[in-house]
Amino acid sequence: MSHSEDNNVDVWLDQDDDTNQYDDTDVDIDDSDDNDVDVDVDQDSEVDQDNDADVSIDDSDDNDVHVHDYQESDVDQDSDVDVDIEDDADYNDVDVDVDQDSDVDQDIDTDVDINDDSDDNYVDTHTNQDVDNDQESDVDVDINDGSEDNDVDVDVDQDIDTDQETDTDVDLDDDAEDNDVDIDIDQSADTDQDVDIDIDIT
Repeated sequence: MSHSEDNNVDVWLDQDDDTNQYDDTDVDIDDSDDNDVDVDVDQDSEVDQDNDADVSIDDSDDNDVHVHDYQESDVDQDSDVDVDIEDDADYNDVDVDVDQDSDVDQDIDTDVDINDDSDDNYVDTHTNQDVDNDQESDVDVDINDGSEDNDVDVDVDQDIDTDQETDTDVDLDDDAEDNDVDIDIDQSADTDQDVDIDIDIT
């Protein structure tokens, strides 16, 4: 910005990421033998937020330009896995495999270009991106006394992939006066996945 006066440029960027992963595995084997219990829990969360603001006011004097750019990216992820296995019998083979994967990519790009001899212009851009992902898996396997030669295989796979992208380009040409540009962009994604498996062998 050079040789320009009386300009007001306000750029506000906010990125917020809240990720919570919780694993709870309880295996209880009492008075039994020859049991093979395999529990594999894999939770993977990847968040990529990119905010880019470019404001350009070309050479001119006595400009009166007001640019307000407001960008907000918010991601809230909650992954919960609860596996409870209780085995009282003989010769049981229990295999539980839970895989939760969440990938969120948010991209905000704002480009404001004010050219020569433009004045009394107001540019107001507001971009909001919000993602809320909730994955929950609950596996309960109960094998009681008196059962044998059991083979239990539980496989749970939850996958969420969210991609949000906004591109705002404001260009005021030469001698542009008394313009009021107001841009409001709101993107929201809400995903909820719930798996509940209960196996009881008596």
